[in-house]
Amino acid sequence: MLDEVPDIPSFAAVWGTTAHTCPYCDGFEHRDERLAILAAGARGEHLAILLRQWSDDVVLLSNGPHGLDADQLARMQALGIPIIETPVVALDSDEGGRLRRLRLEDEETLDRDALFFYIGWQLRKDVARRLGCQLHDDGSIAVDSSQATTVDRVYAAGDCADPRALVPAAAGSGATAAVAINARLSVEDADHAVTSSRAPVPEVR
Repeated sequence: MLDEVPDIPSFAAVWGTTAHTCPYCDGFEHRDERLAILAAGARGEHLAILLRQWSDDVVLLSNGPHGLDADQLARMQALGIPIIETPVVALDSDEGGRLRRLRLEDEETLDRDALFFYIGWQLRKDVARRLGCQLHDDGSIAVDSSQATTVDRVYAAGDCADPRALVPAAAGSGATAAVAINARLSVEDADHAVTSSRAPVPEVR
């Protein structure tokens, strides 16, 4: 899976240190930090509500119109999560790549310790598409319980088959595929041995 990242100067300095896409995937363990969510619509609400468990100081930055409906806005208000629509234009960080503040288009600044964002993502499925594998509506590769695709002898595992899989689940699907492939090849080797044993033995003179 390829995450789309914000087109913000100096974002690269904090990506992988204090800029994250998911608290679960990234193993985020810091409590009571000042958190910023850079996302809009339902995904922004989801991340904001989720991270409210980690900190009492969470701000949702939608980088423009927030795209929330009345129920979503009510939840944000009930949890005390402010919404800022002013676009983010820059990020300040220290020498270690830790986020310190966000700079907004109106020249205001917001001190934050970590940033969670959602722009979008792309699944690595080009090879599967070229091979003719069936894809789900979300672009993920259709597989069965052994991770076999709809094309014989082609298997898929990880995010390309389940975009919501966390690292342990993705690794587990890889192990499932490996076991299935190994078992299949072992049976095929045995069948080949049977076929070979039935071959006529050359006459020796």
